[in-house]
Amino acid sequence: MNRKVDRKRIEFLVKQLKKIKGISLRTTVIAGFPTETDEEFNELYNFLNERYFDWLGVFPYFREPGTVAARLKQLPGDVIEKRYKRLLRLQSKLIKEFSQKHLNRVYPVLIHHKGNTLIGHTRFQAPDIDGQVRVMSRTRGLGKIYKIKITKAYRGDLYGE
Repeated sequence: MNRKVDRKRIEFLVKQLKKIKGISLRTTVIAGFPTETDEEFNELYNFLNERYFDWLGVFPYFREPGTVAARLKQLPGDVIEKRYKRLLRLQSKLIKEFSQKHLNRVYPVLIHHKGNTLIGHTRFQAPDIDGQVRVMSRTRGLGKIYKIKITKAYRGDLYGE
């Protein structure tokens, strides 16, 4: 994809960043880019499986008219789909592990939606991208930060009181 950085540099930077207390890292990857070989895909998979990142977004490659990649020889659709699904399974596993480690901990949560449950996010969750915190209470106000104890994790979401 014409990136100007190699794996060693990325690993170095991620390891340096992980030394910062409380940091949370996320990345997003595309499965099935036209020039992606089996070896490159496996390297990506193994790299992500090292658990450098707390959140992982995964998308299948789509040909975008007008881009350089659209003019390249495309991978077969079934190859893209197979790689995409394999990364989705890894994504699910990594997010489950990440979420489980927050059980019974208390975090400041910014409440930003009120419905049947309150919905907010912690400092390690990007709104509208990562999971959210659902709080079983209607007595909290919007736009305020509350200390919430995480009591349950399901998929990418955390539940608290």
